[in-house]
Amino acid sequence: MPRTADQLAAEVRALPPADQARVLALVIAGLDDAGLDDAGEAEDPAEVEAAWLAEVDRRERALDADPSLSQPAAEVFAAVRRDLEDQRGDRRRRRG
Repeated sequence: MPRTADQLAAEVRALPPADQARVLALVIAGLDDAGLDDAGEAEDPAEVEAAWLAEVDRRERALDADPSLSQPAAEVFAAVRRDLEDQRGDRRRRRG
């Protein structure tokens, strides 16, 4: 009898973190290849493209209306790096 999604999830959670990440990456890549969204629904490529174009337009209009919304890329990347380092530290402390 096939395992349920909950059973598979429990098995994945029992793996070491690096193996968990590898399994999840393989599953996500499979969904991307299958043209499915996160809920398992089929995506229409034209709808996805239209949604992205609408989002780009919305962001461009927002920045034109208020340039203070933008940040230099170096600041954004530095903030992301800090957040990732904080998350890694949190995980290490929990395993501690």
